[in-house]
Amino acid sequence: MDERLLKRAGMAKTLLADAAAQINDAADLDDYRKHVARDELELALDCLENLGDRSSVSPDFWWNLKKAAEVLGLDARYDALRLKRREAQRTSSG
Repeated sequence: MDERLLKRAGMAKTLLADAAAQINDAADLDDYRKHVARDELELALDCLENLGDRSSVSPDFWWNLKKAAEVLGLDARYDALRLKRREAQRTSSG
């Protein structure tokens, strides 16, 4: 893998880990951890998105997932994650 791809993968892993830190039940993160260990970052993002949909997470959780999708070049995911962040902002502010 070239250095640029390794750097992007590292950035995405950091963003995903920051989001995962908001999930309270460690058992829920098993699949996420397996995917990260295999460098299956889109699948790791899927796991976190599903967990976020079922949990109470902050707008920062969704921002981290949105940025990870951007870093990974998953443009089709970007808008949906941005909308989830906006909804979380509305929910948390009032």
